[in-house]
Amino acid sequence: MKYRPEIDGLRAFAVVPVILFHAGFNLFSGGFVGVDIFFVISGYLITTIIIEDLEQNTFSLAHFYERRTRRILPALFFVIFACIPFAWIWMLPVQMEDFSKSIIFVIFFSSNILFAQEIDYFDRDAEENPLLHTWSLAVEEQYYFIFPIALLLCWRFGKSKVFWAIVVLAGVSLALSEAGWRYNANANFYFTPSRAWELFAGSVAAFIVQKRGIKSNDVFSLAGLIAILYAIFFYDKTTPFPSAYALIPVIGIFLILLYAGSETFTAKFLSAKLFISVGLVSYSAYLWHQPLLAFAKIRLEQEPDFTTIVFILVATALLSLLTWRYIERPFRDREKISKKGLLTVLSVSVLLLLSFAIMGDKTKGFRKETNSEILPPPLQTGHVINQPLFVFGDSHAEHLIPGLEKFNNGKTIDMTSPGCIPFRNVDRYDDRFEPGECARIMNANIDVLNRVDQPSILVISSMGPVYLDGSVFKGKDTARVEGLGVELITDPKVADHYKIFETGMRQTLSELSKNDHLKVIFTIDIPELGIESGCNYPKKEISVFGHKLKDLLSNPPKSECTVSLKEYNERSGKYKNLIYRTAEDFPSVYLFDPTKYFCGAESCSGYVDEFGYLYHDFDHLSKNGSYYYASKLMDEVFAKSDN
Repeated sequence: MKYRPEIDGLRAFAVVPVILFHAGFNLFSGGFVGVDIFFVISGYLITTIIIEDLEQNTFSLAHFYERRTRRILPALFFVIFACIPFAWIWMLPVQMEDFSKSIIFVIFFSSNILFAQEIDYFDRDAEENPLLHTWSLAVEEQYYFIFPIALLLCWRFGKSKVFWAIVVLAGVSLALSEAGWRYNANANFYFTPSRAWELFAGSVAAFIVQKRGIKSNDVFSLAGLIAILYAIFFYDKTTPFPSAYALIPVIGIFLILLYAGSETFTAKFLSAKLFISVGLVSYSAYLWHQPLLAFAKIRLEQEPDFTTIVFILVATALLSLLTWRYIERPFRDREKISKKGLLTVLSVSVLLLLSFAIMGDKTKGFRKETNSEILPPPLQTGHVINQPLFVFGDSHAEHLIPGLEKFNNGKTIDMTSPGCIPFRNVDRYDDRFEPGECARIMNANIDVLNRVDQPSILVISSMGPVYLDGSVFKGKDTARVEGLGVELITDPKVADHYKIFETGMRQTLSELSKNDHLKVIFTIDIPELGIESGCNYPKKEISVFGHKLKDLLSNPPKSECTVSLKEYNERSGKYKNLIYRTAEDFPSVYLFDPTKYFCGAESCSGYVDEFGYLYHDFDHLSKNGSYYYASKLMDEVFAKSDN
């Protein structure tokens, strides 16, 4: 096959936008289409090689798969091995468990199937997965596994029939992707059937070029380049993908493959030395960029600043150059590394990686069993509830249940629904909740509470500032506010979240306080800590040849497991004022403010000596924290008398 330097230049236009998109550069909002560029190029090159070998009767499946193995696996395994020490040092067990599982699926070229079930590619959490980008390698390898065999079997029917069969299959795959994003966008994004048409597009181009050669047409080839650039700069994560929208960059590459003859402006532009140099190391650059970005975000627990991003980009460039020079090139050279040597290296690598990954998966991220949450001493209290206890609210009510149950000899009824505001006619939705869902659930729960006909306790709690201000604390868990909507369903025109919150709270307390059987306790939300795992990082441990390798990730000092009182007041002051002002009109409702139990003169703490770590993530209580909270509520509300 004749070398086409402009294709290496195209690889640069594939890998650089992908990297800059993942690095957070808004200018490259459609940089993810770089993967689609790779798919078309790959389909073109592979099909060209196979056609030439078939026509010369020299095609060998064994030789084909050996070439693909030399091209893909050594660098991939090298990068995975390099990730493991940093995963051990910086990852929490739950992250290590996911990482271990992903290694298993990567080895068997099925990581796209795993990620389709577990990860939204455009979600913030996906950015902390070091091997997320391997989904595209899985798609390609699944294609390589089937396509050459199918082409070999069908070649006897004639080249023309094979060509039109590929065209039809491409059309079917495109139709699947166009329908798929409407019904299951995640599966559509990751799965091979909805991506295959892009590889088939490259195959179709290979047949055409093989028949009539590469034509020189400045208009068509330049139009192709413009189409690619348009998708890179004007698409974003809201663009349904893959779908008919993917036709623009795919047709763009198709036009360049067919019409970028060596004399055209596009071919000369793409053949610039800089672009070719980047294209040559593009595979290694693609492999390195995601782990570097992911580990930076895991280590920093926040989005890297500009200086850090620049450092990561430079590191990606250097590591990709070294990997290309000392891993890719030697392994692709059969004279330097024989088939036996290749098989030996890869067999040992697979054995080591699988052993590590299976152990990590089975032990839930090498979680040290003795590191389970240490419960506080038996709670000394004379306050015991002997009545039904209703807990009503979102996840910030749900996390109170373990503690409240410690003081309840009666039945505890869980009426929580994470993400929903516990008020009459107030709907709250985001990208995870359908509009109207929360309002239906909460209205139904209030109807049940209104019908309670025996002495009971009702505890109401929910988050506040997230719903009211539409922002997360210290940039944590952004999924809560993506597509956020808060609506008063009886008057959708009300836009002010504080007004909606107050209206819903007043109506709810007005109804519930009229039920003489209910002792209503409204609890103000706890301070948001904003620290990963609530400062209490579960430990990892592994035994190697009898020697225990212990986790290097230490808990922050207890003195640093805090948020300043100033930050807390700035975050929650307006919310608390609203609660206090509204609650004044309902004297039969007990308003419990936990602030004094979590906060001192200067800061709010996530650690108390007697109970240990109080949080299990940024703003949810651990079991110990729930016990602590409940003990203070019982002391204050029930004033040393049993109920």
